Amino acid sequence: METVEAVYEDGVLKPLRKVGLKEGERVTVVIKRDILNLAGSVERAMSNEELEETYHEYLLRRGKGLP
Repeated sequence: METVEAVYEDGVLKPLRKVGLKEGERVTVVIKRDILNLAGSVERAMSNEELEETYHEYLLRRGKGLP
């Protein structure tokens, strides 16, 4: 198994380094977002108060076994 960072552009995942694959070879891709960039996006979209309230609600649901 190999981990390769990639960027998604124009509907295509583009590896950020050379990969040892043959043309047409099929692989399975697991999407793992860059959590720091994702967190920055959320922070810009929500105020600190909204983030704290959302986190508090999450903890309450988790304690009750809710999704």
